[in-house]
Amino acid sequence: MKALSNLKTGIFAAVFTLTATGVWAQMPSKSTWTGPTLPGDYVTFQTAGQETDTVTVGSRVAYRKNTPAAGVLTYQYKWLFTNSSDATQSWPIYDRTNIGSALTPETGTTEYYVKNDVAVDIPAALGAYKLKTAIRAVYNGTALCTPTDSISNILVVKKPKLTWGRADTAICYSTSLQDINIHKVALEGHGKWEVEYGIMATELDGTSGTVYSTLKTKSIGTPGSTDGNYLLPVAASDLTALRSAATLQTEGGVFKIQILKLTDRFSRKSLTEVEGTLPTGVGELFTIVIVPELKTKLEHIKNL
Repeated sequence: MKALSNLKTGIFAAVFTLTATGVWAQMPSKSTWTGPTLPGDYVTFQTAGQETDTVTVGSRVAYRKNTPAAGVLTYQYKWLFTNSSDATQSWPIYDRTNIGSALTPETGTTEYYVKNDVAVDIPAALGAYKLKTAIRAVYNGTALCTPTDSISNILVVKKPKLTWGRADTAICYSTSLQDINIHKVALEGHGKWEVEYGIMATELDGTSGTVYSTLKTKSIGTPGSTDGNYLLPVAASDLTALRSAATLQTEGGVFKIQILKLTDRFSRKSLTEVEGTLPTGVGELFTIVIVPELKTKLEHIKNL
């Protein structure tokens, strides 16, 4: 029992030391954000299942109106955002193909712009909003043929979030190492979630023989999944890539997992990166201890 107590003390002392000294900076870097593929990912509000555009608070999202044929006419496009009470919202609007300063409405208007392909910064307030759009022709500087507004629905939802208590686990190595599916995380947001993490492996003392994994990504839940507790699976192959199965069988090992990034199905629609909220400090880590096969010889005082 004293040896086991010393092992536990060493492991948790190592967690504190590694966290305090910044060794976790050697974990793999999280992925570089690329955002949606445009124009290929555009879809109309009239498409079944797409009647409402659900977007994440703090994101930058793209909207586009088809442009008529050119010629002697030019065109102006209405981009007007309102809340559920129909009050106008002052959301910054940008040229989606050349993000810079926010666009300015055309002279004499408050909501008509020359750009048909725009990006909009979504505010911090959750809730239901409306997008009112229209297109009008301009001939010799005069706007004409203004149609009735097309009104579309926008729903602003919260960022994804991951929380957990300390989920340290010890597993006895028997004949092989199986995938580990016992670590639960509480997820908020909208599935599928994508969780990026790194793994640090050491010997049983928690410090010696340190090696780091490449970036790992796991999808959790399905489209339509909502807030709840989910399993964060850890593949056995991810562990044996750092410490071989043979080594784990005879010597065991300690694996510490750090969450690096969280996104969900709606935050990934953003043109700019919108990351979910993660635990901070030691809460970013959990530990898997692999106990080796315990084989020993029984000894006695030699016969005299």
